[in-house]
Amino acid sequence: LTAAAAAFRFLLDMPHSPAQQDINVLLNYARCLHDLGDLDGSHAYFTQVLAQQPSHADAMLGVAAVGIAQLRSSTLVSPPSASVTLTSVVETSASTTRAVSSSSVPA
Repeated sequence: LTAAAAAFRFLLDMPHSPAQQDINVLLNYARCLHDLGDLDGSHAYFTQVLAQQPSHADAMLGVAAVGIAQLRSSTLVSPPSASVTLTSVVETSASTTRAVSSSSVPA
């Protein structure tokens, strides 16, 4: 993956390279950056695709994926220790119910 990102970067760094405007090169480089954890770089290249083709579905999904990844890594999301308790309720007779199990899952 790192080698692929380096190859895309090489193409994009060449002066007057047609790759600088090639949507497939931009999109694949953005995907590589995302997979490598460079969310800001990934967002920038997905945005470049959208500047050329505003309704490009893969680029829109890429921007959304970057946003989700950024939310997950931000302090806006509940810390991993937060949890929600789920209780299973089973009917034990026609008129009464009781909790029979409880488990804690991440929020």
